[in-house]
Amino acid sequence: MASSSPNGLFALVIGIDDYAPETGFDKLMGAVSDADRIRSWLIKDLGVPLSQIRNLRDNAATRKVIIQALEDLSTDARIQFDDPILIYYAGHGSEAPAPKQWRWDSARIQMIVPWDFGQSDGHTSTIQGIPDRTLGVLFAKLAERKGNNITVIFDCCHSGSGTRSRDDTTRVRGGPYHGQLPADLDDDIVLFGTQGTRVPDKIRHHGIRSHVLLVAYSPHELAYETNSSGAFTRALLRALHGTNTAELTYRSLIERMEPLRGQTPQCEGYYQGRFLFNRKVASTKPLLHATLKGGKLTIANAGAAHGITIGSKFAIWASPNDQNADPLTTVAVETVRAFDSIATFMTTKVNSRSFVAQIQENPKPELVIYVPDNIKIMGCFKNLFSDGRPPLRIAVTEDKFLATIGLTFLDEYDEIGFEMLIPEEQKQKIRYSIEASPDDLHAALDHFCAFFDRRDRVKRGSPTMGEDRMLSSPNFTVEIFRLELNYYEDYQGLLNPAGPNLNIQGTGIQLVVGPHNEDDFYGFRINNSTDQRVFPYLFYFDSADFSISTYYLSPDAGIFASANTAGKGPSIGGAFDEDTVKFL
Repeated sequence: MASSSPNGLFALVIGIDDYAPETGFDKLMGAVSDADRIRSWLIKDLGVPLSQIRNLRDNAATRKVIIQALEDLSTDARIQFDDPILIYYAGHGSEAPAPKQWRWDSARIQMIVPWDFGQSDGHTSTIQGIPDRTLGVLFAKLAERKGNNITVIFDCCHSGSGTRSRDDTTRVRGGPYHGQLPADLDDDIVLFGTQGTRVPDKIRHHGIRSHVLLVAYSPHELAYETNSSGAFTRALLRALHGTNTAELTYRSLIERMEPLRGQTPQCEGYYQGRFLFNRKVASTKPLLHATLKGGKLTIANAGAAHGITIGSKFAIWASPNDQNADPLTTVAVETVRAFDSIATFMTTKVNSRSFVAQIQENPKPELVIYVPDNIKIMGCFKNLFSDGRPPLRIAVTEDKFLATIGLTFLDEYDEIGFEMLIPEEQKQKIRYSIEASPDDLHAALDHFCAFFDRRDRVKRGSPTMGEDRMLSSPNFTVEIFRLELNYYEDYQGLLNPAGPNLNIQGTGIQLVVGPHNEDDFYGFRINNSTDQRVFPYLFYFDSADFSISTYYLSPDAGIFASANTAGKGPSIGGAFDEDTVKFL
């Protein structure tokens, strides 16, 4: 049976910032904004009618209402079997000891935290979180009635560590649970979840078949938000920007996302190799006019200003009336100009010079930039992609939220300036401006591409977890210490570790420099558990002027071997000296 809606996607979108003090959880600042952005993406990019999106924000997202909203999806007559369903949650998560009566496969159980958590239920108990035991049954029930084309996205974490934030603008979307879950919590749902059969199904289970789960973190990590956005949701929307969801799998979506500091987003579920929404919904992209001349197809309104990059793929039809049929061909963009692009197109099927084109696939750009309208009309931008200059792997967006760097026009100096748009780095002022010329702008953007490519390059892959849910020892670990200067009889002074390893999670740390630590020294110790000698190099990436400075270069193998014995030998950096570890 066909869906009763022209766009068959239905969504439940939840965002909670305004946690009351009695919940024991800090207020958030970006969960509601993230939920609003997901709603906007559904409407603008996927064409989902507003009537098919259930929105719960702050005090509307009570425990009772969230559970009822999930149950309502399974009884909504508008939703036909195998229609795509999206469930998005941004807010706090937590973790609690699992009651022994549940016979859970772990000593602890995870939960999402509703707005009214910790308040009185009107009787003798307090309102609890919604544990994954309950959610698993609700998802299984929904899949049984509406099919397993269900996507669940959680931008939260379930840390019980009590860690709150990195600084005054960064918060953790999770916290500890104090108390004991009632053994009979949600028995009315769990014991008779599907056809009267108990379904103790964890939401985080790689083989689960009821839904695909996208989560913001690996189990040992935290999920962060900075200012008004969660790191995971921002990276997710950036990865979706300019793509055709019908040609993107859940696994490839995660791979397309940029690396996050201290977070490793995960895709879980049996159907993680499935195309998004099982290809039932595709991004709504306009048909563009294209003109053929000499075997070259020029596509109007498809230039760098519209987010098109070299390698972007377009489907081609003879006329708009043919769009429901297979395209004549698919072409790949070879040349990008400011407001149009060019691809090779050789055809004998149609004797015409006029065609229509629709974007099908956009390669991941090296850099996404925000360009205001007053710069788009300037010659430095319009001529940026001409005159034989090497191509730039950049995409232009009209949404600052999706950009890494923003361009500004400095009227007083008649120059182009730049602003940092990464939420975690927005306090960083860029001490850099250029003349408003195509050559200078091209050189600056090319430099930015190289800077961010090298700075953010990381090895992909999920961390290895041990039975205690802590990160297992990999081949190399990096410890970070604050150092203090000690004086000895034979030396002028040596810097030695003062205090514990700051990189206890093994995912890096963020240091905010201020009066409390601006004179401090920090050092690294690299532990090598392999039988191979390694030669570390340390570089400093300065986002103020986009320079890359060498802080430490390994000596040649002969000298280095005396300081580091291969085969589980001494750690690199065991003796700290000022020249190798001082931060400027």
